[in-house]
Amino acid sequence: MSRKKGDRITTSRKYWTKDYDKFAVRPENRNIRTALVNRLCQSMQRHGFMARRPIEVTKLPDGKLQIEDGQHRFAAAKKEGIELCYVIEEEWSWEEIIDGQISDEWQNGDYLEHYVSRGFKHYVTMKYFIQETCMPLTLAAGLCNGTPNNLSKKAMQPFREGRWKATDMEFAWRIANLSSAFRSAGIPWCTKGSLLSALSKACSLDGFQDEQLIERAKANAVALIEKRPADIPQAVKLVDWLYNYRSTKSKRLPIEFLLRQNDLLE
Repeated sequence: MSRKKGDRITTSRKYWTKDYDKFAVRPENRNIRTALVNRLCQSMQRHGFMARRPIEVTKLPDGKLQIEDGQHRFAAAKKEGIELCYVIEEEWSWEEIIDGQISDEWQNGDYLEHYVSRGFKHYVTMKYFIQETCMPLTLAAGLCNGTPNNLSKKAMQPFREGRWKATDMEFAWRIANLSSAFRSAGIPWCTKGSLLSALSKACSLDGFQDEQLIERAKANAVALIEKRPADIPQAVKLVDWLYNYRSTKSKRLPIEFLLRQNDLLE
């Protein structure tokens, strides 16, 4: 059965039970979010389990009912100890599970975990990179493609569909190394998204020397602690100032000017 996002369930037979042990959750599913479960619990305390939003399950060979849509509602009902409503559907494909989310929208991190669990090598590479660098996912996705920006919602669509590829890890690790240099200098906001975006934009310029910026960061660590940028333009100004601080004319690089000239400032 082909499902589209927002489709209502067509099966008419609904079942009620408090036998939570008869259900199984797909091991590849996204992690349960405690905050969402708690919000659902509050709703169920007032209204009970809403029959118009039943849990959708498929039957496994061992007789268990595998939850395809509604694992957060299941967790909330179990926590509250109330009856839950479910319907039995034909087996879902993973494409339908992802594309047909009815009640709880997946976040980018959910897609990452899903594709990692299925062994998609580019997503495994992405997860390792994020774990090592603590970078925001949308920025990491751009850097791993050689793009000095957070990827927009539209640009992240291939990522959600399993078609994303890490095509420029050399560039991504270059930015990560710069961030690490800031961390080593004792700068607490070294993984802030605005700084990482500014660094990636600066690195895209011809003539930019990583070592020059690293030396300046170490020499001006105390001053940098108090200069935490509020947004990307401020971070670009900071990188420009730091890179050119007490530089000779031959080593100066008008970073902010060049980025603005190439429409890369935003």
